[in-house]
Amino acid sequence: MKLYGYDPMNIEEIGNEILHKHCICINIDGENKWLLKPVIMEYENNRYNISKITFNTNKKPELKDGSYEIEGIGRLSADKIRILNC
Repeated sequence: MKLYGYDPMNIEEIGNEILHKHCICINIDGENKWLLKPVIMEYENNRYNISKITFNTNKKPELKDGSYEIEGIGRLSADKIRILNC
């Protein structure tokens, strides 16, 4: 998972975690996905190599075959995300 785009004026970075206050665009298997909500992103080595993302959702995602189907985003590997407030 790679960081593809973000709003650089609305981030807070501590160590290897970045709070994106408004939005983030991630690339998963060649497909760009926009998350138009606050996201906490963890990275390895540099901020473009995402190891994990954390965000809130209103609808509980469905877990199937090791990945979550998330409304408005699509499928994301279960080991790459944490979903809160389901």
